[in-house]
Amino acid sequence: MKQINCPHCDQGLQAYQHNDIDIEYCPSCKGVVLDEGELDPVAIETAGSIEYSTFASPTIVTENKQTISCPKCPTLTPMQKVGFLGDQTIVLDHCDACGVIWLDYQELEQINTKMTQLNQSSTTSPLSVRILNAMVYFGLYSV
Repeated sequence: MKQINCPHCDQGLQAYQHNDIDIEYCPSCKGVVLDEGELDPVAIETAGSIEYSTFASPTIVTENKQTISCPKCPTLTPMQKVGFLGDQTIVLDHCDACGVIWLDYQELEQINTKMTQLNQSSTTSPLSVRILNAMVYFGLYSV
């Protein structure tokens, strides 16, 4: 396997397993690389796909944060800043070319907190989470 480096601090990423998924992380800044399809299995379980709902019709965030390059693309493709489920308070880096997601330190915890809130909401049943996912996808609702 080719060594890949952190897009922030250029340290070599290390691998570990979480829920039977190989995940690369930076031992220096604690950022995490997730391949396409890996966000749902590592986040808190919910009905529907939070990864699909976030990136199928992304809310592009333009902020003053530094644009980073995809650590897995050979051409170091610039990653887009995307609001998680349309929420601009949780901003993920996403590579359109290969589907890789970069999570800065504690962004997975922020995602899990958000999903716990949605799952525990008295008005949020598994069916309503699926409906919410569809509404976010079609741009009818912003979380």
